[in-house]
Amino acid sequence: MIERQARLLAGYLQGQRIADDVMTVLANCTADNVDQKIGQYLAEKNDPRLTEIVNILLAKTMAALTGTTTCPAKVDGQQQCEGCAQ
Repeated sequence: MIERQARLLAGYLQGQRIADDVMTVLANCTADNVDQKIGQYLAEKNDPRLTEIVNILLAKTMAALTGTTTCPAKVDGQQQCEGCAQ
């Protein structure tokens, strides 16, 4: 799921790289420090578009894990994010 969404959002090659990076970060963290580890990864990369993509990926992953269908953008008052439109 993460790889497919990353490729939709960033293109085939960049999406694969992003998915691999995110999965590596997730594999090396616990439930207690996942936000901290993702934050460190994003701070190191210092790329606003990457931050947007990773946030969409994580929101979609959490929605799938919890069984919710609420778009995180709607919570922020937007109509919907581009990730939800696909």
